[in-house]
Amino acid sequence: MNAEKALLDAAGEGRAPHALIVSGEGAEALCEKSAMAFLCEGGSPEKPCNVCPSCRMFLAASHPDVFRLLPEPGKKTVGVEGVRALILALSAAPVRSRGKAVLIFSAEKLTEKAQNALLKTLEDPPDSTVFFLTGSENALLPTVRSRCMAVRLTESAPAGDEKADRKAAALISCLLSKKPLDRSAFPTDREELDDFLERMANACAQRFVEKPRPGLSAAVDTLTEARRRLGMNANVKLLIDWTRVKLERIFG
Repeated sequence: MNAEKALLDAAGEGRAPHALIVSGEGAEALCEKSAMAFLCEGGSPEKPCNVCPSCRMFLAASHPDVFRLLPEPGKKTVGVEGVRALILALSAAPVRSRGKAVLIFSAEKLTEKAQNALLKTLEDPPDSTVFFLTGSENALLPTVRSRCMAVRLTESAPAGDEKADRKAAALISCLLSKKPLDRSAFPTDREELDDFLERMANACAQRFVEKPRPGLSAAVDTLTEARRRLGMNANVKLLIDWTRVKLERIFG
């Protein structure tokens, strides 16, 4: 199952992670379709159905539970006031029953202050709210990236990333098979380790989207905490051991 179909299926079934950042060709179209699938009220298992009241409102850009974070007229960036207005709007109950979808395209347009203002909501969003972001992951703060599942469309995968993703996915497979993790598989360079932990978290989230299994959500939380500790200058070798032990306990 490719990433596009996995995301659409998860959104249509209400299983999508609460925050995603999608990068690559077609990212905005995929997020639009996934948000529509998430809110779809049609009875067909194939979502979005394009014909139910929710889908028709979405296509007409009049859905009351769809929020788009855009720069103010005449500006190229999204400031903190726009984020605060969004957070206030999300505090109200959905107008329709399914939930709310937030679309933030070209997320690198968020100023640093705006990204910081969004952090708490990304970490603990209102019930049944899904954030769909697009843009360059590297242009976002690490704290923002760590709160989002990354979906990298095949066309845009940078050279060298595929090997690292396969390595991270292999470790998640070991955990699901209740096998111990090889310590030597973890990079000891601080920046490389942070990137690898992020890839492991994304691999867990992707597995959860495709087929929810016990422990995957807790594993994402553990990997996110490991990255936070790494950012606080934790000893790299001790952190690797801490991460391995925590993950093996979750799946043991």
